[in-house]
This record gives sequence, structure tokens and C-alpha cells, in this order.
Amino acid sequence: MNKKIEFLEKGILKKDTLFSSLKNKSDSSISNITSLYSDFLLIQFDLSEHYLRTKKRPARKEAKRIKELKKETKVYNEKYKQMMCKYEYLLQLFPELTNFVDDFETLGQLEDANSMDDFKEDFDKVQNYVSKEEYLKLTIDERNQLALNRYVKGKKTNWQIGRDHELFCGLEYEKEGWNVEYFGMEKRLKYLGRDLIARKEDTIEIIQCKLWSKNKMIHEKRILQLYGTTIIE
Repeated sequence: MNKKIEFLEKGILKKDTLFSSLKNKSDSSISNITSLYSDFLLIQFDLSEHYLRTKKRPARKEAKRIKELKKETKVYNEKYKQMMCKYEYLLQLFPELTNFVDDFETLGQLEDANSMDDFKEDFDKVQNYVSKEEYLKLTIDERNQLALNRYVKGKKTNWQIGRDHELFCGLEYEKEGWNVEYFGMEKRLKYLGRDLIARKEDTIEIIQCKLWSKNKMIHEKRILQLYGTTIIE
């Protein structure tokens, strides 16, 4: 009974560890999912290997062959499933990716990505605004200009509007010779109220960009946040 309890406790701990690792969409969680999925698909290999090894007249050589075959097949299964998981995850980030990843050769490039962050960094966002035919036919300058024109004319989210306003403010500072760090755009929710950090010689300015009506009441909490984040910096 004690052995059964110990075995059960180990199983629960393993389950909790696995579930904990699956909470985040990371490379390690995808690896855990695909390994688990592959074991499920290949359970018949385990059953066959166990039968051959434990029957009245054991066929140990064949059991070993089945075990090695399962091991080899699992590697291929995991690689394929990891590639598909990356693809499905990236589709959530870049829906337009479906226009460009339509063959096994292109899909195989996902396997070469070291991480999701690397692939997102390398992804040309111009592909979100032009068709596959346009992307392949036009020169880099032509397709970049076409994508920019469509972005300018298209509908934008509140975040895009705010980001573009920060870019505008930052460029105005750069025209005056300031070295500008686009802190808010880089840190997103962790920006702590510092949209721009501008430096020139011995002067540092902390800028919080708001695209508000000129008649809007500016409440003290906004001033306190700007003051606080300036002191922290």
C-alpha cells in the first residue's frame, strides 16, 4: 500500500509539473506538449514491446527492435508537431501568414527558428499589407511603399494610433538633435509612463505622449505618474 501511495504521489507531482509548464506558450511548453502527444500516438509500440518481452517465450530481440523503432518514430512525430504548433501559434500573431506559408518548404523554415521571439523578429510585417503575388513581384522599395500607403489609409487600433503619435513626437525631438529612446513602444505595458527618453549633452527629458483634445482636463494622477517615473529614471 505504501508503495502504491508513493507511486501515486510521484504521478501527481509529475502531472502538476507538466501542467505548470504548459501554462505559457513557450518553446519548452510546446516541447512538453509534443512529447506527450507523441507518446499517446505510439502507445501501441509500448504494448507490443511489453508483450514480446514478457510472453511465455520472450522475443527479446524483436522487443528491442520495436523499442528502437518507437524511439525513432517519436523523434519525427515531435519535430512535425512542434513545427505545426509554432505555425498555429504564429497564425494568431500574424493571420496574413497563411498567404505566404502554403508549402512544406516554407513551413520547414519554422523548424529552423531558434525560438518564437526569433521568428517574430525576422518576420517582415510588410506581408500583412500586400498579397503574396505583390510581395514576390515588387522590389523591396515598391512593396514597402505600397504597404505604407495601405497602412496610412487603413483603419487603425488605439494602440497603433498611440504608437504613431509617439513616433511623431520622437522624430520632432530628433530633428532638434536629441538622441531618443522609444521606451514606451519597446516596453509596452512595462513602460511606467515613460514613452520617450530624450538625451542631449547633459540634459535628459522624460516625455509622456498623449493624443488628447486641447480642452481635455489633465488630472493630477497623470502629473504624479510623470513626476514619479522621472524621479525613478
